[in-house]
Amino acid sequence: MERSNIMYEVYGAPGCSYCERAKGLLEHYGAKYTYIDVSKDPDVQAAFFTKFQNVKTVPQIMYDGNDRGYPIHIGGYTELEKWFKSYERDRQRIKYTQGIDIGPKL
Repeated sequence: MERSNIMYEVYGAPGCSYCERAKGLLEHYGAKYTYIDVSKDPDVQAAFFTKFQNVKTVPQIMYDGNDRGYPIHIGGYTELEKWFKSYERDRQRIKYTQGIDIGPKL
C-alpha cells in the first residue's frame, strides 16, 4: 500500500513546535493527515484525555491502520520519526531482497 493512502491523526495545540515538526514529517512522506487542536474546546480536550488516558503532552499521532485492521497509537514526534525510519528500512530491505531475474528465459 502506498503511504499516500494511509491516514493519520495529529492531536496538537497552537505554539507546539513538535506538533509542527510532526505535520512537516507527514507532509515530507506524502502522508494524509487530519490535525486536531485539543486546546480549541473543552469537549475536544476531554475526548483527547479519554482516548489517551496516560498521556499529558502533544503531539499524539494515530495511524488509521486500515491495512492492518486496527488503529495504532504511534505516540509523539520522536515515535513518528522512528515509525518512518522503520518504514524506510523495510522498504530498502524488500528492494534488495527481491532482486532482479537476469537468468536465461526458457
